[in-house]
Formats: sequence, C-alpha cells, structure tokens
Amino acid sequence: MGLLNRLFKSQESVAKDLGLKDEEFVKIWQDYHKTFSEKESLISAISADNYQNFVSRLQKLLTLELSDAEQEEKSERELVDSLESVEHDERIRKVQRLYDRLAYAESRYKYIFRLLEELHNLLLNQVHIVEKLSSAKDAGKLISHLKSQLAVEQEVLKQIESRETFHELFLALVKGEQIIGRMDSKEKQLLKRMTLILNEDFRIKSVPGPWRKKGITYEWANKVYEGLKAQVNGYIEHYEEDEAGSNPNVDFEFVNHPDFVVFVKQCAAELGQNPSEQMVNVFVHVFRELYNNKND
Repeated sequence: MGLLNRLFKSQESVAKDLGLKDEEFVKIWQDYHKTFSEKESLISAISADNYQNFVSRLQKLLTLELSDAEQEEKSERELVDSLESVEHDERIRKVQRLYDRLAYAESRYKYIFRLLEELHNLLLNQVHIVEKLSSAKDAGKLISHLKSQLAVEQEVLKQIESRETFHELFLALVKGEQIIGRMDSKEKQLLKRMTLILNEDFRIKSVPGPWRKKGITYEWANKVYEGLKAQVNGYIEHYEEDEAGSNPNVDFEFVNHPDFVVFVKQCAAELGQNPSEQMVNVFVHVFRELYNNKND
C-alpha cells in the first residue's frame, strides 16, 4: 500500500505501520518527483496513433511507493464517466484557489493535506487510464483525459514547489504529528443533512422575508452570514500587524481561521442554542466548503 493510501486511510497509524525515518519519507516523495519530468514528456507526446509505444514506460513511471493503485475494477465506460464528472478546468481552478483559501499559518497543514489528496487521486486516475489504454475502444478519449490529469498535476506541483516548508509540513502529516480532523459516524450523518440545508441557503440567501427557509440551521447560517462582514473587519484590526488588511481574500482567511469557530458558536448562543461539538464541527466544515467554493 502506498504512503498516500495509508495517509488517507489513517493518519494516526501511517508512521507507526511503516516505521520509516524522516529521510526515508522524504525519499519516497523525491522518487515520485524524479519521475514527473519524463512522465510529462511522454504524456505530452502521446496520441491515438502512437500510444502503444508509451504504455509500458508509463506503467513503470506510475509504479510508486508514494501512491499505489488499489484493486478497483472499472470498465472503460465507467472510468470515462467518472473522469468526466468534473471538468479538468474546474479542478485546476479549485487547486489554484486552495492557496487563497488555506495558505495561511493557521491552515497550512490542511492546505498541504488537500494538495496531497488531490495528487493522490490524480495518480490513481492516471494508473487506471494507462491500464485501460492497451485494450481501449476509444484510445483518443482516454488520452485526452490523461493529458487533463497531467495538467491538474502540474498545478498541484506548482503550488507544492512554491512552499519552502513543504518537506517540513509533509513530514508532520505522514508522521501523524499534525492530524487533519476526520468525522465520526454521527458527524457523517449530520453532514448529509446539513450539506443539503446550507447548500440551498447559499443559493437563496438574498431572497427576502417570507420566502426564506425556516428552521434553526437556516437561522444559524443566516446569523453567520449577517455577522461575517463585521467579524472580518474585527479580524483585520486584530491581526493588522500580520498585514491581514492588505490581503484581498481576507474573508476567506477568516472563515478558515480558528476564530471563525468561536464566531459560529457565538451565533448559536445568540439564538439560544447550545449545539454539540459534533454539530459545530459539521456546520463549520460545510460552511467552509461552500464558502471556499462560492465563486467557482
């Protein structure tokens, strides 16, 4: 099982299970990074006329300790459908916006975690595409998707390489020193309902009066919306020495900052509510996801 497979399965156990030293973790990353330049050249040159000449070498380049293709049987049609579910331009845009949303001191580990998660998915997709190529009914379409996956990977690496502290952050994640919170089973159940409610509320929040949806979650979300501007102004004043005021994305910085969690709890209290930590965690997670992507 690859390092990233283990990371996204259980952050707490990955370092313990592998028993590797820091330099060994870094070597796994470097071994992947060394393959990128050749893979980039091959995928740039591949076409429906010559792909059979590239399959074997690409398979070798995609055999990595960093990320391992788990056994997942998909037909060519199922693979294409899953790849077409999100346009690659949209994926690139979302990767680019990760920097604006999460590349701050308080959320830098989450930022790297999300980049690694995106990279892991890209590598798995590339493995599955190359596996299908040798017997493809529509090689041209698979090659087009392979090139699209590469384009997103290029953007992910661009962001990773811009972080001077990447290796430090990477090690903290794979060694379990920094844990990115995961939801328990009850929180996952809450997530489904709250995603539906807040997603709808994001679409209709400008609708006035009686057309507004009712219910405590809507009231809670509205309270947060309505107080957000004042909170951002207060955040700028509090952190002005860190030049928060000069950041054009300061609202995203605040929403992804721990201060936002305090604000969410205050809004609930002003409505006479005392939500559980699980409820707060889910509300904050859903609100951030929708807010971070609200201009996509």
